[in-house]
Amino acid sequence: MIAIGRIRPLCTYVLPGVHLCICLVGFLGLLVPHLSNLAFALEALFVLDFPISVVAFILAWKHPVLTTIWFVVIGTLWWYLLCLGISKVRQMARGE
Repeated sequence: MIAIGRIRPLCTYVLPGVHLCICLVGFLGLLVPHLSNLAFALEALFVLDFPISVVAFILAWKHPVLTTIWFVVIGTLWWYLLCLGISKVRQMARGE
């Protein structure tokens, strides 16, 4: 039998996945006029992504495409690193 190693907890992948889905739904709300109510999800996510959203706000005025890429990619990575850090702290607290 091949040792796969420790599998990370599911919660490490859930929040980054939720972030990515909210980004996709929010941008769909911006692109499709009948779904414009969904664009509100981006505003809420902009508040939740505080350190990432500051850079996105600075970039937004002159580089909208770069802002979109930053917000989706780096924001999702930010949530992954937060969840990974929390899981590492929990492992250390348990003595694993």
